[in-house]
Amino acid sequence: MEAAGTSVLADAAASALESLAGVKDQVEVVSLPTATDLRPALASARPICVVVDAGCPAAQVRTLLEEVADTAPSIPVMLYESAANDGVAEQLRRAERDPARLEVAHSIPQVAERLTLHVLTGGPRPSSPAAESGRAGRELPRFDGEKVLVIDDDIRNVFALTSALELQGLTVVYAGNGREGIELLKQNEDVALVLVDIMMPGMDGYATTARIRALEPFGDLPIVAVSAKAMKGDREKSLAAGTNEHVTKPVDVDLLLLLIKDLIKPE
Repeated sequence: MEAAGTSVLADAAASALESLAGVKDQVEVVSLPTATDLRPALASARPICVVVDAGCPAAQVRTLLEEVADTAPSIPVMLYESAANDGVAEQLRRAERDPARLEVAHSIPQVAERLTLHVLTGGPRPSSPAAESGRAGRELPRFDGEKVLVIDDDIRNVFALTSALELQGLTVVYAGNGREGIELLKQNEDVALVLVDIMMPGMDGYATTARIRALEPFGDLPIVAVSAKAMKGDREKSLAAGTNEHVTKPVDVDLLLLLIKDLIKPE
């Protein structure tokens, strides 16, 4: 859903999303011309994300943000800022009661990438107390091109993670199975961290991690396991196999970014 923006923004986002495999039939982009249209729209449907054009009058944007916060606080909100309005979105974000809930996109491709990420990771979900405490008071990190290897047989997961990580300055290479991942790692010794899916056919994430740990240059390489759902004992099995951390799908991207920062750029 796009709010308080032009149909150009909505049409561009819809076109980008509908061209992606696995997304075309999962998403509808709705354009709302004014802030007064938002409440009935939220009442009739639950969007995965609300995109607000930061180029609209500031009072209208603030009204929209307050409306979403009061009516549907768990829905992610993205502020789109064109080059002509540089800095406006960040000012609006800092003025919010909860700045961490707002994303800022500076181009149509960034809007499309972030919306695709929300589609592929299941849209909004309530945060656990542990998740909230993990991110409390922390700004999302920016990276300087550090390389992350994603090993996952589901291309939709790879795309979603790649979009999120690259937006924050990381470089991503990926492999579709454990054996390919190990070979790719040998060719990219500058990889700073590995994200490995646990449930892969053939060599699963546990075996892949154990093989990586057995390779001389990668004994201390940070590895984060990703599993489809939280099952009792998964975390313990992942750590025993040699991972540093374990996260579950749908991945909380903000927490993952903070985790990556702690593992590759500890303070």
